[in-house]
Amino acid sequence: MPHIIWRTRMSVGVERIDEDHKQLIRHLNDLDLAINHARYDPKLVARTLLHLFEYTKTHFDREEKLMLAVDYPGYEDHKKLHDTAKKALHDISAEFMQHPTKQAAERIYDFTADWLVHHIVMVDTKLTPYIVGNHPAH
Repeated sequence: MPHIIWRTRMSVGVERIDEDHKQLIRHLNDLDLAINHARYDPKLVARTLLHLFEYTKTHFDREEKLMLAVDYPGYEDHKKLHDTAKKALHDISAEFMQHPTKQAAERIYDFTADWLVHHIVMVDTKLTPYIVGNHPAH
C-alpha cells in the first residue's frame, strides 16, 4: 500500500484543520506500516487503529464547531458525512476485532484512506470561502 502524501490542494485555509488532516494522514501511514510490518501483529494494528479513531473523533468535532462558527450552509450534510464515516469505521473495525486478520485491517485502511482523501479534496475544501470570508451570501 502506498503512503498518502499531503498536498497543498488539500488545504482548507485554517492551520488547525490542515494540521488535523496532516495528523490523520500520519495515522493512516502508521496503520499502513503496522499492517505491513515484517511480522503481522494484530495488537500493533489495533493500537494504531485506536489512535486513528480517537484523532478522527477529535478532528470531526473541531471541524463541525468551525462550520457552526462560520455559519456554513452545508453543515448538516457535512456532519451526516462524518456520522456515516464514523459508523462505517465502527462496523469494519468490529469485523477486525472479531477476526484480526491482515485482510480485515487492509479493508479498514483502504476505506479510510479513500474516504479521507476524497473528503478533504472534494468536501472540506468547500469550507475555505466561508472560513476566509469570501463566500456568496446565503
